[in-house]
Amino acid sequence: MRKIILVLAVLIVAATAVYAFINKPQTDKTVDNENKTPSGTQSESSIPLPVTKATVEEAINKYPTTQLLKPEYGGKVFCSYYHYGFDEEKEKNMVYAYTWVYCEEYYKEGGNLKMGSGVSMPVKFALELQNGTLGVQGHEVPEDGEGYGASIRKMFKAEYATEAINGYDVSKFKITPKMQAEKTL
Repeated sequence: MRKIILVLAVLIVAATAVYAFINKPQTDKTVDNENKTPSGTQSESSIPLPVTKATVEEAINKYPTTQLLKPEYGGKVFCSYYHYGFDEEKEKNMVYAYTWVYCEEYYKEGGNLKMGSGVSMPVKFALELQNGTLGVQGHEVPEDGEGYGASIRKMFKAEYATEAINGYDVSKFKITPKMQAEKTL
């Protein structure tokens, strides 16, 4: 009789532990801002939505251009983007976008539009889906000099790396940074 009671007690404790584990409240996902890696568990409000080229482009267009190019002449930075593609890590709610970025700073001097600093380079954007919104958490750029090609191969998916190493012809942009500046300044 004691064995039966002991076995029943063990089963009740085990069943309670399994029930508690299954019904454990989920915590919101947080981002380690220094390393740009998500931690914690996914909340029900962060269930991945269908990510499309348009949603990725929209999120990148909201990213501050001054994060990509610091204005050297007190002007405003304008950017154009060519998107090679993206991939998702659904379990982490992360999207990585492989992009060519062409940014130029423009300012007015004596009523004339002047170009300041500029940059044209491949960039890997890290985006996170939080509370139904896709937002850029950071970006990665290649090394200068001898490490340029190797660093692009490390940061870009293989299918986009060679194209990024070869560069993007910025004359193909339908709307250039200068055109944006002419409309704005």
